[in-house]
Amino acid sequence: MVQTLVQSHHTIAEYQGDEQIRSLLKMITLIAINAKDEPAALKAIKKKINFNPKDWRWIKDRDLNMDDLINQFKLIHPSITLFSGVGVMLQSVDALIVERVVNQFTEDSIPILSIHDSFIVEEEYESLLKDRMINAFKDVMKIIGVDIGITIIIK
Repeated sequence: MVQTLVQSHHTIAEYQGDEQIRSLLKMITLIAINAKDEPAALKAIKKKINFNPKDWRWIKDRDLNMDDLINQFKLIHPSITLFSGVGVMLQSVDALIVERVVNQFTEDSIPILSIHDSFIVEEEYESLLKDRMINAFKDVMKIIGVDIGITIIIK
């Protein structure tokens, strides 16, 4: 992999603060986390780029190589599991947490709206929401057998 960095004429570090690259890496990461293997991820990434030329034309203009970017990303972030399909599992965990929080508020007849992994409640329930989010996270982690071993602080 180090050889890939040397052969590449671009490095992720030189793109620091580049919003286009940030957007591209976010798209690559989301696809790679959900893909079952690297060839499937590359196929999905290229399909996304080719089917949305208006949004992604700049990639070709800047002579970017997806393989190089992925390899560099893997070197910089070795703890992120790519190409395992784990993204679907994470979405399931996220849904379990959201479900617990919404159910608790519903049982207490407190209005709550969830938008993906975010919530809207009346301002007076903000502290209660934070507590319930933390507890739901801990409960779900325990259920799936993950020892988080961290202190959770929500700002």
